[in-house]
Amino acid sequence: MSDQRGAGSGSLGGAKLRSGMACAYLAALFVLLSGFFHSAITGAGFAGVAAGVAVLSVGTAGGVLLYRTVSSGDHKATHVAAGFGMLAASLYLIFALVMSF
Repeated sequence: MSDQRGAGSGSLGGAKLRSGMACAYLAALFVLLSGFFHSAITGAGFAGVAAGVAVLSVGTAGGVLLYRTVSSGDHKATHVAAGFGMLAASLYLIFALVMSF
C-alpha cells in the first residue's frame, strides 16, 4: 500500500494553512450573507454589511465556545457563560440593527 496523505498533512504548517483558509472562507461567507450584493446593487451603503459581519462573527464565536464546552474537559463553566453571553450579544445586535433601519 502506498502512503496517500495529502501535501502538508501531519505538519504544523499545513494545519495553519487549513485553519487560515477556513477563516477566510467564513469571512467571505459572512460578507455575502450580510448583504454585500444587495448593498452594491441598491447603492444603500456598506455600513449594514460591516454590522452584519460583526453579528455573524459574534454568533459563530459563541457557538464555537458552546461546542468547546462539550468537547473540552476543562473550563466548562467559563465556556458556557462566554458562549451564551456572545450569543445573547449577537441577538441584541440583531434587534438593534432591525430597529435602526
